[in-house]
Amino acid sequence: MHKTLERQIIKYLSTATQFPLGWEAFIKAISDTYVHFDDDRRLSERSLELNSQELNERYQKLSSSLTLEKELQEKLRIEKESVEKKVEERTRELNKEAARLHASIISLNIGLIMTDINSQAGLKFYPRLANLSLKKRRHQLVNFLLHKKLSIFRLRQ
Repeated sequence: MHKTLERQIIKYLSTATQFPLGWEAFIKAISDTYVHFDDDRRLSERSLELNSQELNERYQKLSSSLTLEKELQEKLRIEKESVEKKVEERTRELNKEAARLHASIISLNIGLIMTDINSQAGLKFYPRLANLSLKKRRHQLVNFLLHKKLSIFRLRQ
């Protein structure tokens, strides 16, 4: 007989050994119900305990992943700031060099054509021609270029 049922019978009936005729099967059924209920409760508690352990493990993994992600984001932010500072510094250097080059070109008393490796003209500047009319500038420029091409052609022969 289940202990809880036995206590209840003693409390309300004053004895756990004498039952009216035909009650033994009824008392056994009630006792079995208590036993099954206790078994179900133990299974539920064990299931909750296992689920709790599993959730705690997952929480620990997520927590460590989150910590690692935050560390990586901080490293990435620091690296980004470093790269941005380098880009700003290099941009300032290039702007200074461009200004210096521009000043040098302006101070020249001749024309200048810069080309890339495919011989595509990138920069054309002719300070001496700046004060001439557009028609005279074109004429002077064509003559200048023809003269230079012929000179280059003669040097290559």
